[in-house]
Amino acid sequence: MNTHTFDFLFLEQRKGDLPGPPISHVYLKAYSKGGYSGVSKDLILIGADCVSVSEVDAEIDRLQAELEAVRSEARKRYARYKAKGGK
Repeated sequence: MNTHTFDFLFLEQRKGDLPGPPISHVYLKAYSKGGYSGVSKDLILIGADCVSVSEVDAEIDRLQAELEAVRSEARKRYARYKAKGGK
């Protein structure tokens, strides 16, 4: 899975852990804090700077495509887990 902004974390139980299903999360690989005057420094910005509606549309399409790639990876990982006998 080749993504720039999002990725997928899949944690199966390890030996010695309490039994249970895997835990997974979608997480941010890349973001910025912007540093714009008058904007909270705590604000997490994802995606590229956009200066037009068409750029915003393209960036949203790119982010959606990345999330679809993450969804595909999640389905594969859970299918492999289930195939190994997981519940």
